[in-house]
Amino acid sequence: MPMTGRVGGSCDIAVIRDRAGFESLAVEWTELFERAGRRSNCSRLSNGSTAGGSFPRRSGRLRLVIGRRDGRLAMVWPLIITTNCFGLAQLGWMGEPVSQYGDALLEPDFGA
Repeated sequence: MPMTGRVGGSCDIAVIRDRAGFESLAVEWTELFERAGRRSNCSRLSNGSTAGGSFPRRSGRLRLVIGRRDGRLAMVWPLIITTNCFGLAQLGWMGEPVSQYGDALLEPDFGA
């Protein structure tokens, strides 16, 4: 179940914590890539992931921050929480270093 909150007048923010939630965004995520002028999709992040949102070389807990404007996906920020060698939690990019996908995806007018 995602955590949600409202930012500004018409933007809902949610945190997706599981693979089912991640996979449910596939079509919307691809549409957002197209609106943002990028030719790609979320499959490059889902390939190699396991239940719980971890990657083969970097196990962790999925934290996918999404933003919806008027019900439509307008922002995706793919993150993962890992534990370092000192036992401290670290928040980092979801695909790193496998896909080196270090960027949030926003609609062109999301900041307006």
